[in-house]
Amino acid sequence: MKKSTLIKIAIGIIILVITGFILNPFYWLMQPKKRIEQPNLNQQESIFFNQLRNKYNCELERSYYNYNSQGNDTLREKDYNKFPFEYAISMNFIKDPHPQISEDSIYAIGLYIKNIVLNKNPNLKKIIFYKGYDSYRYIYDSKKDSLYKE
Repeated sequence: MKKSTLIKIAIGIIILVITGFILNPFYWLMQPKKRIEQPNLNQQESIFFNQLRNKYNCELERSYYNYNSQGNDTLREKDYNKFPFEYAISMNFIKDPHPQISEDSIYAIGLYIKNIVLNKNPNLKKIIFYKGYDSYRYIYDSKKDSLYKE
């Protein structure tokens, strides 16, 4: 065989392999999905969370959850608070696994978040607190501007 024929065959095989990777549906399905990041803490949240850390000696994590009509979590990358959302706070106590924080204090924290941090956002549906294995859920009624325990 001639050298030019071997080169043409080699180039054809390379093109075939590259085309196989591009057109293979399993290759594209196996690609990792982009993880949607939670929004950064705003200034009011940062100040308030630092106060809570100092007062209760705990670590805090905040999460937003947007839900579509089927009930699936679809955190919006932009304008996440312009759609119905839940606001969740996880309180992880460092030294004391069973801290003495009352339900009234948790409700007061929820009111502060609703009124000051979220500015009574009408798209807020729930505020959820996770304290160890306990959870406290408060439903926000924007028409009456009040929090109710679920």
